[in-house]
Amino acid sequence: KAPPTARGKSLIDPEAPAPQSNIKTNRVISIVRLRSPAMAKETAADLTAVEYDVDSRLVWVLPLLDGGKADDRRQFDTDGMVGPDQGNQVAFDQVTPTVDGIFKGTGGCILCYGASGTGKMQTLAGKEGDPGLLERAANHIFDKQLATKVQVQVLQVCFEVVTDLLDPSSTVTYREQGGQVSMAGTKILTAASTKDCMAALKTAIGNRTKEDENLSALVYNFRVTVGEEQQVTDLFFVDLPASDFLLQATPPADEDLNLSELPAATRSLKVFMRVLTVMADKKIKTKPPYRDSKLTRMLQNIFTGGARLALICCVGLGAGDLHMTTPALEFAQTAMKVSIKDSKNEKGLDNDTLTKHLQAQIDKFDDAVHSRHAEVEAQATAEVERAKGLLTGLDALRKEHSALEKKHSELQAVITSWAVAEPEVDPEEEKKVEEALEKIKNMRVDLDASRKLRDEVTVMLPEIAAEYRELGSHAWHNGDT
Repeated sequence: KAPPTARGKSLIDPEAPAPQSNIKTNRVISIVRLRSPAMAKETAADLTAVEYDVDSRLVWVLPLLDGGKADDRRQFDTDGMVGPDQGNQVAFDQVTPTVDGIFKGTGGCILCYGASGTGKMQTLAGKEGDPGLLERAANHIFDKQLATKVQVQVLQVCFEVVTDLLDPSSTVTYREQGGQVSMAGTKILTAASTKDCMAALKTAIGNRTKEDENLSALVYNFRVTVGEEQQVTDLFFVDLPASDFLLQATPPADEDLNLSELPAATRSLKVFMRVLTVMADKKIKTKPPYRDSKLTRMLQNIFTGGARLALICCVGLGAGDLHMTTPALEFAQTAMKVSIKDSKNEKGLDNDTLTKHLQAQIDKFDDAVHSRHAEVEAQATAEVERAKGLLTGLDALRKEHSALEKKHSELQAVITSWAVAEPEVDPEEEKKVEEALEKIKNMRVDLDASRKLRDEVTVMLPEIAAEYRELGSHAWHNGDT
């Protein structure tokens, strides 16, 4: 059951911060933006088709048939919601994690989806007194002071023709290398401030095809370079073609659907929706058809490169918009099932930069190995010199031990001769004997100590010799690391 709500009126304090705690970055984030009744000049009598609760991020679509029961209404949940009386700051607060990803090397894409007149472009470009997401993102990027270079690129996809809106005379082509897609032949402006970014947007809007504006997609790309390692990361803002030109909001999950036969006017949006539908449904065995439209191929790096993606679904509250509001909310819920791995882009999409970075790491490791080898070699040399000193000391101990053994033998012979002859004991001789015995006792103590030291040195010598042989046989000059 839905909590009691006032139809057409937000229940959240306009000054309160937007809920962000439940917004996850490991899948597509779906945010519903409710159009202000004033924008469509709607009255209270018109606002009978949709109810909502900004706090719980829930939307209910009411039945239009007379006698319809409350239980018949459909409920849609979202990751975030912007009420009809809330401005673009609330919307930006909910996509800030997607913007912040570029500072860690994670690409991002923020798309505005919905029917014409629901406020898609106003969300991106803003209006007087309420800057859009593009201006707020530019301010955010420059305020962080983490980017060493900010470049902008603005393209249009209309009837499957890609146009550079900063230089319409240029010829835009696709380049694909290592699974990464880039646009060649486009004009890329280096921006020093938010003012430069907005000047580029003004130029792009001026060059946009006015007659088919609702059938075209505007793609605004921030190419941001961050840090000493010069990471290059893309942040896309996309105004998708209006969804009211489609016969249905979600393409059928038919593996045999030939998307290349779709009319050029609606192909970009339909293929985009088909890509998300395939990514959301694990039962579909076919690969997402990135190459079937110019727009999805342009955004292929977002879908396959571990980027963060946020979908802002703009809908109306009036009964006259219900035929497009319901399919739009259904697509928003489908997008919430899409998981895109949140992986760090070490060096952006520049293969040359990535190669240089990896080579620098190899050189750094090589230097560390050389340094360590020199340290081990020095330690081995010192241990060998120490072993030589121990051997010299051992030889001296052996000579001293031999002399003590000889002296002991001589004294033992004297004692034996005394015992056999049993001579008359002379006090002086007895005293000498006692002194001799005491000296022998001390000599035996010294002899035992010498033997112990000899044994310790003898045990150490093979280990030292083996270690030195191992170090000496290390074929460093052959590159064996």
